[in-house]
Amino acid sequence: MRQELGLGVNAFLRLSGMSKGTYYCRRQQAQVGRRSHPSNLCPSPKRETIREHAREVALAFPTYGYRKVWAELIRRGIEAKKSTVYRVLKEEGLLLPAKRKRKTEDQGPEPPKPERVGFVVSADSTLWRLVESKGSPG
Repeated sequence: MRQELGLGVNAFLRLSGMSKGTYYCRRQQAQVGRRSHPSNLCPSPKRETIREHAREVALAFPTYGYRKVWAELIRRGIEAKKSTVYRVLKEEGLLLPAKRKRKTEDQGPEPPKPERVGFVVSADSTLWRLVESKGSPG
């Protein structure tokens, strides 16, 4: 399409709103004859290796989250990023649900009450600020 319009790569990408990486990845896939699927635009052999080993570790240790699976892959000599392991486990349906943070009794210091700050509310809902005087009137 780009050549039909007689545009250079940069001009075509500017008009289409596509990134260079996506353009070249799709061009490579068209040359090889692969179908472009959104979840598998640029599959790499390294990611498939990570996928196989991560699946193996996750099934062997079902209580491991993505961080422990990642650490186990590193121990086994497989270089992987945490984000890649997370993505792979999510795609495989092996990602554990996130733990919820529990609320504790002590939520920190309580906010000051009006009488502690020096404010008084009268019967007619008027807010008065109390100011301590340095001397006695007289």
